[in-house]
Amino acid sequence: MALLKIIKASVFQKLKTYYLSHIWCSFVFVFLVLVIFTFIVIQGYLKQEYKKYLKDKTYSTENVVLSSINQNLNLIIKEFIQIAAEISNDDYLYKQVEAYELQGLNSPRIRRDITNALGRYSQYSSWIENICIVSDKGMLLQYDRKNYTNYKLWNEENMDLLYRLNARLFALLKQNPMHKYKASGCNLAHPGDDSLYVFHITVPLKGDKTFESVTHSVVISFNSEVLGKFLDTVHQDSEDLAVGYLTGEDDIILYHKDRNYIGMRREEYLSRENLQNISASIDKAGWAVNIAIDEMKMKHQVDVIYSRGTVFYLIILFLMLVFMCLVNILVLKPVNAINQSILKVKKGNLNHKIVIEGYNEIWKLAEEYNNMIDSLKEMNHQIEKQHQDKLISMKKQQRAEREALESQINAHFICNTLGAINYEVMEAGNHKVSVLIKKLSNILRYTFDQKHQNVYFFQELAWIEQYLYLQKFRLGDVFDYEIDFPEVCESWPCRKLMLEPFVENSILHGFEGRQEGGRILIRGETADRRLKLTIEDNGWGMEEGREAVIQNIIKNPLEAGKEKVGIGISNVVTRMRMYYGKADDSAMDIILTTKPGVGTKFVFYLPMMSQKEEEEHACDDCGR
Repeated sequence: MALLKIIKASVFQKLKTYYLSHIWCSFVFVFLVLVIFTFIVIQGYLKQEYKKYLKDKTYSTENVVLSSINQNLNLIIKEFIQIAAEISNDDYLYKQVEAYELQGLNSPRIRRDITNALGRYSQYSSWIENICIVSDKGMLLQYDRKNYTNYKLWNEENMDLLYRLNARLFALLKQNPMHKYKASGCNLAHPGDDSLYVFHITVPLKGDKTFESVTHSVVISFNSEVLGKFLDTVHQDSEDLAVGYLTGEDDIILYHKDRNYIGMRREEYLSRENLQNISASIDKAGWAVNIAIDEMKMKHQVDVIYSRGTVFYLIILFLMLVFMCLVNILVLKPVNAINQSILKVKKGNLNHKIVIEGYNEIWKLAEEYNNMIDSLKEMNHQIEKQHQDKLISMKKQQRAEREALESQINAHFICNTLGAINYEVMEAGNHKVSVLIKKLSNILRYTFDQKHQNVYFFQELAWIEQYLYLQKFRLGDVFDYEIDFPEVCESWPCRKLMLEPFVENSILHGFEGRQEGGRILIRGETADRRLKLTIEDNGWGMEEGREAVIQNIIKNPLEAGKEKVGIGISNVVTRMRMYYGKADDSAMDIILTTKPGVGTKFVFYLPMMSQKEEEEHACDDCGR
């Protein structure tokens, strides 16, 4: 033991003596300390800056994602509320339920009719799992899409929840009779499928009665996976730095990818997991879309990246140190240029580089020092570039998913299939059916063509003639039609499918109940540098109330959404206003005249387009 201490003391003394007796050792030591110190300062600074940068970029990106998810969920909830409102106002269902209770719940026929009606309503959306009719007396009937014999959604175990949903709705109706629905995201799993969670929209069953006469409510239960379809996109490309979830009015978590958190309060969840939160409200339901961001995990990822960089840097530093030692052992003389450079670096001039003046080992060492600074800068640049590439990849993935959700049916498949059917029909010698199929194929091809929205009247008239031909074939002698359009006006530009809603109005409403004698006239003529287009029928005409609504829609197309009448006309008028301009003496104008028992006439005054506008019209379709 004593001998070992003597040996250690002797080795230490020899190393000390060697260090003091060789100037290059002092140089290497100083250089090593300086490089390590510089690395620590730069590493610490860049690490903090990168953490701040990553945090800002993450929050910026997630806010964009949050806004997109919020818009999508608002649209989905709005669609579900519209479905619920349609069921609420169904007078047939209201009367059937009323008759069912008056007969003491002993009518199998009425029970079957109500169940069939609920089954039809469930087809309004693939996300509907259950429709239930309930009152303060109890549950009347339910229709369950899963159709489990012994595992309906509502049973004795969760019946109290159903009663609370009913009670909440009627409490809101007492406060405000016009409160037409109540959205609720209860933590409820389907008894027949533990993986299926649902949320509910409760509406009063009123039919055409007033809200004061309402005694029953309809509870529509939707599959929560429709929420996850959007919320789960948050963490797909974020390396679990962020997770999307949904909370209700009382801040209870309604949906989370980890179902252990469903039913927990938002504050408890954020506190337990040490998360930061951003949110946006879903106005239609009173809920909130949330994105929880794990800043600790974000910092940990940065630490891992910089730890790897440190190891890499230390390896380089070690190799450089070995190289310097070998060079200094051979040279053993001070280098003024390198000393001067080190002094400048010590003063904080990190951009200073040694000017290489020779080719021997000393100057190669100086060149390696310069390369080390460049490598450090390049490494930081590559890390930043990788982060930018990742953000671009995330955005491309989100755009691809959105485009996939917005993709539509392949029109070529339908038209080519009809062409194949037409060929078989012609082979069979049935030329009448062949003509019908050919016209239907032309109609579909024209309708599905998304490339050309601006067309000419000869194209629009060809389409409407085929449409009328098929309608006349379908209805027989109910109506005849005539198209009187001068050839000089056929090259007039127009919007695609702008005539169809007005012609359809004549067929559906003008000739409703007729067996024969109907007539539709489409006529065009020039008038004061404008095209005068008339669509006229000899049908039943419009009632005073409907006429007032249509007249109002012509003046303000946005009123269609409020009246729930004339949606097609509203859409076409909006497109025509955007294309031709607002109604005045030189721009577009629409005049409606109608008289009960006489007929209805729409007169359009369409402005003549200048040569420049016609060129833009043609170029618009070419660009498409």
